[in-house]
Order: sequence, then structure tokens, then C-alpha cells
Amino acid sequence: YQMDSRKLAEEARISRKILFIALFLAFGVGLTAAYCTHLSAYYAQGSNLIASAGGTGEYRETIARQEYVQMAARLATPPHRDYPRLFATGGGYCFIILLTLFKHSIIGFPFHPLGFLIANAYGDSASCWFPMLIAWICKASILRAGGLKLYKAAMPLFLGLAIGHLLIGGILWPIGSLAVSRTVANGYHLVFGE
Repeated sequence: YQMDSRKLAEEARISRKILFIALFLAFGVGLTAAYCTHLSAYYAQGSNLIASAGGTGEYRETIARQEYVQMAARLATPPHRDYPRLFATGGGYCFIILLTLFKHSIIGFPFHPLGFLIANAYGDSASCWFPMLIAWICKASILRAGGLKLYKAAMPLFLGLAIGHLLIGGILWPIGSLAVSRTVANGYHLVFGE
């Protein structure tokens, strides 16, 4: 957000000093408002009731509770070292280092280390790999068919897809899905700023 603000300030010829003061004030006001809003709601209703009001809690609260219970269980009875898991983690780390070295040393190397990380972010239930594959295929096809000129011309289309997803999934879907049912409204989460 700060880099976007800086670019907008350059285009509008706003001095960096004024931009810094405006961003600092916006940060302070936003942080204070977020703390007041979240803490007052959490103390008034309880964090496990805020999103669904059904007693089961929202997605982030559920994940935090699961991780806390797992940590408490491991502290009570420490598990044995899982050597296969440790070796798999070390192997993944070495593979990322190898991909990074290839990406920086071989011009046109098609695989990015972040692709491997995102594809494996949630284990076997990962659903991120297919959209990443489609994005990669589109980018490679556009670059191969028309080069950098076509790639730059296609950028607004893909930027529009991303903004449309944020608009539909982040603003219109939560409002519209409330008319259907609370279960439907809680079934899809789009978190801004992560």
C-alpha cells in the first residue's frame, strides 16, 4: 500500500514529506480504530461468537483454538522425534534453495520458488496449485505468442480479474449471501491485506 501511495504521490506531484505525514496519520487512525473496534466487540460478545453468533466461532478463531489445543497436548506429553518429517522438511528447504539458485542463474528458468511454497502451503488439501498453474500457463502463452508488448497489453485484463474477484468475493458476496443463509455467508472467506 505504501509503494502504491508513493507512486500515486509521484504522479500527482505531492512532496514526500506530506505523503509521509499523511501515511503516518492514516496508520495511526486505522490502527486505533481497528483496536477499538475489535477489542470492544471481543469484550462485549466474545471472540468465539463474533462472526457466526452460533457459538462455534469464526474460521480464524477455530484455527487458533485447534493450534492451541495441539500445542498444549504436545507440552503435556512431548511426542517422539518424527525423523521422516524432519527429513522431508529439510529436503523441501534444500529444494527451495536449489530453485532459487536456478531462478537467479539460468535466464528464462520457468519455475519460481514461491510456486512450490504456495502449492504445498496447506498439505494434501491444497487448492492453490491449479489457479497458479493456470496463471503460469496464461503468462507463458502470452509471452510466447506476443512477447512483452502483448504481455503489457494483457495486464489490464488480469488486473481486472483480480479486482473483480476482490469486489465480488470481498464486498458483494458477503452482503448478498446473507440473504440466502448464515451458513452460506460463512462458507467463503476473502481476507484483504494478507
